[in-house]
Amino acid sequence: MATSECSINYHRMKVHHLPIFAANVSKTYYVNNPPFTTHVFPLGDLENLIKDYHQTHAAFANGGRLQKGDFLIAKGELIAALDIIKEDVNKVAKGNPDVIIDGGFKAVKTFRSKPLMPEAPVIESLERGMSHEILPVCKIVPEAVYYTAILSEGAPLDPRVMVKSNKLIIPKDLTTDIQIDEGKSRKKHFRGLKHLVTYYVYFFVRNSAGISALSEPRSILCVGE
Repeated sequence: MATSECSINYHRMKVHHLPIFAANVSKTYYVNNPPFTTHVFPLGDLENLIKDYHQTHAAFANGGRLQKGDFLIAKGELIAALDIIKEDVNKVAKGNPDVIIDGGFKAVKTFRSKPLMPEAPVIESLERGMSHEILPVCKIVPEAVYYTAILSEGAPLDPRVMVKSNKLIIPKDLTTDIQIDEGKSRKKHFRGLKHLVTYYVYFFVRNSAGISALSEPRSILCVGE
């Protein structure tokens, strides 16, 4: 999945470009409130680091090698401060390149190589459809690719039915009838159900990282003509 984050090109900027970049951050990150409502590095401290950078570089340029150490320390401290701000900008932006630019940084594309394990879903609604039909809907789960609904007839699922080691475990001697509907849609449609029978619905979701735990069940009485 493609998203955006702050570029760290300031780590490799030329001597005169780094303080210009830092000064721009001081005029954007601290001014754009919102979205940056809590600043993780004081503005005055950043301005002092920019000032120290200029002064130590001037001393190095005029005085030679003896002043190089002070300049490198000032440069390192300035970059470290920008790294702290960069992390906050990434956190607030959540991949939005426009917010990253508002923080004074350049937005670069990045790709998430491995999705996160999806969390256990929550059933959003459970309604009757036409005669002998039930329409369960699962809430959106971040990172989910496939949504699976399990329909248990007349009783809750046997507790031995579970998600374990990224597999749905269904005992062979299960006494209750169940139906399973899997697909990318979080809206499911069960047809041909029995009149005046209570059905129990569960969801789980999955992606390439694995399978979530089962949701808490919802129940509904089916009716038909």
